[in-house]
Amino acid sequence: MKIHKVKTIYDDLKGQIRFLKIMIGLQVIIVLLALLTNVKPPIVIRETDNGAHVMTDYQSDSFVSELDVELFFSTFVKKFNLVDSFSIYENIPEALRMMDSVLEDHYKTKVITADLVKSIIDSKNRTITSIKSIESKKEGSIIPATITYERQVISFETGERIKLVVRGEAILEVVERTVDYPYGLKVREYKEIKLS
Repeated sequence: MKIHKVKTIYDDLKGQIRFLKIMIGLQVIIVLLALLTNVKPPIVIRETDNGAHVMTDYQSDSFVSELDVELFFSTFVKKFNLVDSFSIYENIPEALRMMDSVLEDHYKTKVITADLVKSIIDSKNRTITSIKSIESKKEGSIIPATITYERQVISFETGERIKLVVRGEAILEVVERTVDYPYGLKVREYKEIKLS
């Protein structure tokens, strides 16, 4: 005769608790692995017109190269666009964040007024900016730089197209790479001269 073993609720609870302990242990291991692998800085990929440049550790690689200056200055000029009606609210704040705080305050208080923004929006212009040349020379932590670019202005009301050739001159300052300054640069002075 076979003896049937009686299973109690207590035995079922012991089995469930054992299973839950194993699951909690696995979750603790996953959390620890996630925390340990989170120490590495992110990979930064800077896109240029000629391709992409990858930096695996942008925080410790504080050297500002010629490519950094070209990328920073061309991005700044494309963002600092006081003609384009459709991207003014996205681009201008980004360009202002690339400036020194004194220059940023100057533009916020004296140049970019509510009337100027309203007139830019009312003009209903779209622009295409193409960089012609960038020249820079590093002098310690200061980099005088010159950019020549062409900005094609397209009016959505009249369909008229105007080409503006502009020369921009800036004094760039090398700063520590942070989230606010990922290029390791900021604009201290900037002026534009319309060539056509």
